[in-house]
Amino acid sequence: FLKKIDIHVITNSNIGINTSINGICVTNDNLIWVSYSTNHVKLFDSAGNILRSVDLEQIPVFNCCTPNGDLLFTQGYANDARAEVIMVPREGDPRPLVDLSSYAKNLCGLLCQEEMIYIVCHGKAPLKYFVIKLDMEGDVKETYRASPKNVNINHIISHYDRLYVMGTNNSCLFPLENDIISTKEKVNKVSLRDTSSASACVDNHGNVLLCSASTIYVVDPSLQCVHKIRTEFSSSIRTTAVDHRDQLWIGTYDGNLHAAHNISI
Repeated sequence: FLKKIDIHVITNSNIGINTSINGICVTNDNLIWVSYSTNHVKLFDSAGNILRSVDLEQIPVFNCCTPNGDLLFTQGYANDARAEVIMVPREGDPRPLVDLSSYAKNLCGLLCQEEMIYIVCHGKAPLKYFVIKLDMEGDVKETYRASPKNVNINHIISHYDRLYVMGTNNSCLFPLENDIISTKEKVNKVSLRDTSSASACVDNHGNVLLCSASTIYVVDPSLQCVHKIRTEFSSSIRTTAVDHRDQLWIGTYDGNLHAAHNISI
């Protein structure tokens, strides 16, 4: 495992005052969607060239890619956030995919897998969290609820094709089993209380990456051990993603997008 990586800046052109990068996700054909806190998304190729730049009416916070490379995003916990999933096509104008306000107050992490969309939802009252499963047209197919006790979650990942939700205050993983979120015991032995679960991603080798300040934490495929990669960023790391060529993409609080080539985490 590497303790330090060679990182170069892809772009440092802020698109507004107080810009930060909220999310990064990778398409099946290795293009990179980047979401900014200034109601904006960009699509890059793997060399860092901008292919598309889109202004939005909402702030994109959590994001994922559809199988054909469109972007889906939600707004997280903002006070004025809508319980909508917004689609940004690779070509064409952004549009709402589905309004889930009858189910939830806020929508957080989301993931596409096997032509289905899974979304972490924050309930209206009493305070609770659950996951909704949609088809690609936005129709609700199933609901997963926390059992036997409520847990605070905000993100969802796929690890070797198994789905897990992540605790908001540490890196605990809880699997989706049948129609419940199994909270009987956490799957992994690693607990990183200072990391942001909203930033978590999984690389091509089954490592789970999280970040805190200028450090990237790598949980190995067994989910039992953690390794640290220290960087020299002056701004905090907000999000990471690994593309299909094992290139690590890093978005920071100051709006800069970085990439590390030929990593072997």
